[in-house]
Amino acid sequence: MDIARQTIESAVTSFASAANKEQFLFAKTAKDWSARHAYDNAQSVMTKLSLDDLEFSSDEIFDRVLWPQEIDFVVSLEEQTPFKGFFHDSKFSFWREWRQGFIDGLPLNWDLQWRIALINENIWDAGPDAVATEIERVRARWEAEKALTDLSDSLSAQVTARQGIGGNNPPESIQDELLVGSITLIWEAKEELSTAFEEENPDRARIEAILVKFKSGLGSFLKWCASKGDLAVDTLIKWGVPAAGAGYAAKYPEKLEALIDALERWLPYLH
Repeated sequence: MDIARQTIESAVTSFASAANKEQFLFAKTAKDWSARHAYDNAQSVMTKLSLDDLEFSSDEIFDRVLWPQEIDFVVSLEEQTPFKGFFHDSKFSFWREWRQGFIDGLPLNWDLQWRIALINENIWDAGPDAVATEIERVRARWEAEKALTDLSDSLSAQVTARQGIGGNNPPESIQDELLVGSITLIWEAKEELSTAFEEENPDRARIEAILVKFKSGLGSFLKWCASKGDLAVDTLIKWGVPAAGAGYAAKYPEKLEALIDALERWLPYLH
């Protein structure tokens, strides 16, 4: 622990010293000098906070805000010439979000971060514009996969509630072709999309066809809900879905729309 503390203190001191020198060399106005003093204050504060972090486990450390509220200082980088591009250029938008997540103790999804870290080295070498485009592609697919998972979870909840009374098929007493047809279409599209996600680069035409199925299923489900009104929940309960589950089923349109939107954002990156 002592060695770790000494190492961190040395690293932070070196960083603050370099930052202090940088500010001195570029200081031209009172605002620049103010920033220099902020860096001076940051040296001691960062050292203290870094040592405090040693008291937390690796699972807890990223859930803490970077700067405790009682720390009354601001290191303003946004107007410093070397950092203006980062804070104002659209190609760094992801990295601004990534940075803010750590500051707030709310880091971006770790799976998404991992996928971005695995971007091909040639793309990293091509510069920030190429990296920004690839990040958008990776994120678009990740968001589509996440939306599919959310939908699958809701459908699985319905099937689980019905086990023992007919499995995936509605009971014979429910003669509602519109409802059965819409749910079947959505289920088929979900299975097809799950299979498509097993490929690194699925065919665009294939995803477009699946998207058509989702839209058609959603349209039919909304028509059924509109035709049944308050009886929609009663019908779902008769179908074997408990009252709580029936209320959850009302979220199908919301989850379907989220998936459809995510797939439409992903399509431009497919060929």
